[in-house]
Amino acid sequence: MIVSAKYTTFATDAEKALALTPSAEEHNVKYKDEHFFEEVYNQYLRKITLFSFKYLEDMGEAENIANDVFTAFWNNMDGIDRNSCISYLFATARNKCLNLLRRREIEGKYAEDRRKKDEQYLDRISLESIESTRI
Repeated sequence: MIVSAKYTTFATDAEKALALTPSAEEHNVKYKDEHFFEEVYNQYLRKITLFSFKYLEDMGEAENIANDVFTAFWNNMDGIDRNSCISYLFATARNKCLNLLRRREIEGKYAEDRRKKDEQYLDRISLESIESTRI
């Protein structure tokens, strides 16, 4: 809509269509973001993977963490300062590794408790079956 001092007029269909299409500047910003992401990805994927491997000692898990880190980076790239994006990558990798290690520890404790309960149950059943054969 075009507003003048006395009159209000509506834009033509061509003007409306132009308003909806991204400007060359907007298109270049998006292209630059994709280009920037690709540069960072190519330069730091291996470094993030090896960094994660030092924590996890499992290359498959380290690769998964690296992929998660770059997915998070892509999703949050608009809110990350380009000057600190490398810090963001390594901090995200560290946090994801620590979360995975905590989850492994909890799962390990649960598995150990489950194993002990299973052994106790089997011992009890074995004793009951031995006693029932004596009678």
